[in-house]
Amino acid sequence: MPEKSSNRLKIGFGILFFVIFAGAGGIYLSGILNRKTIKIGVIIPMSGPASHLVVLKEGLELSVDAVNTEGGVNGRELELIVRDSRSDPLEAVRLFNEIELKHQPLFYITATSAVALSLAPLAEQYKVVIAGLAVSSPRFTQQNSWVFQYYLSSIDEAKSIAGILSTKKISSIAVFFQDDEFGQSVNRAFDRIYRAPGRIISSEPIQLQDQDIQHQIQAHLKMEAVYVAGFPSFVDTLVGQIKATGYGGLILATSGIPLLEHNDGVYTAAPIIYNTNYVFHQKIKAEYEHRYRKEFFHQAASGYDFITLITNLLTENDLNSQTVKTALNSGFSHNGILGSFTVPPGTQDIFFPLFPARIKRGKLEFLNQIY
Repeated sequence: MPEKSSNRLKIGFGILFFVIFAGAGGIYLSGILNRKTIKIGVIIPMSGPASHLVVLKEGLELSVDAVNTEGGVNGRELELIVRDSRSDPLEAVRLFNEIELKHQPLFYITATSAVALSLAPLAEQYKVVIAGLAVSSPRFTQQNSWVFQYYLSSIDEAKSIAGILSTKKISSIAVFFQDDEFGQSVNRAFDRIYRAPGRIISSEPIQLQDQDIQHQIQAHLKMEAVYVAGFPSFVDTLVGQIKATGYGGLILATSGIPLLEHNDGVYTAAPIIYNTNYVFHQKIKAEYEHRYRKEFFHQAASGYDFITLITNLLTENDLNSQTVKTALNSGFSHNGILGSFTVPPGTQDIFFPLFPARIKRGKLEFLNQIY
């Protein structure tokens, strides 16, 4: 498979020859080429087990439209090349090769840990940045220097949950986790952070296609707390089954748990946008909810915020793959709708902060006073 740089070199020589040959007409053509859109490859699940991440596409669309309305980046508009990975790593690889052959985007965006890990080797092979949004596994950015992560981390998820448990003085907990890269990474992080002498942690992997866990729940009814880690629909199903047993202990879940009244009382970790006192995202939230007729979740916010972040970094820079990589690696401060943070130089993991919270009447109630 040819290197991306080699492909672009051949295309460049072809254009140069044509411009020289065409004379004045070539100068006009060159001007048109310079105004071509900046393409961004987007390979995310819009169907399959992680289809809830279609909201990521919507956040990206809203942000791209906002950037283009303001004149684009260096006078060029952004264009999203969106494909449905169907939550399938092999399908994602096929789509990457298809997009790369036809479009050669400036960079790519993907989602889910399993899909991101399957695409990571292609980032290095083609020397193109792949940004993982809704990717929590720390293994993703360990693959090579061309992959970056912009999302909440499994470690931060675990720290927030561990903080709640410590405050409640919980010494025994059962962890039911989705048996894939995402659930496994949360389980590993939680175990490292909370395990200590005198504490009992029992972990149970659950297959996505096998979510009837009545037997496992019955075996852990004496535990003081239960922690469920997985995709929103997975968490919602398992929490419902746990509550149906009459379990009287503490129930905790990963961020993204559906904010519905039947999940009242469940503790979680959540980004700042769910805090009703946080005003910095209200305009974007209103625009999103008016356009898409649905609630503005943090997955959509991460798509919006990442486009804002990357376009700010690229303004007044030459636009090529190396520039994108250098900009993300250079260290920066960002004030976005998911909060404010500083990223040190050389960092490939860009995380927005999480805070401990509890669902109450279908809304999130933050446990600490913030903003």
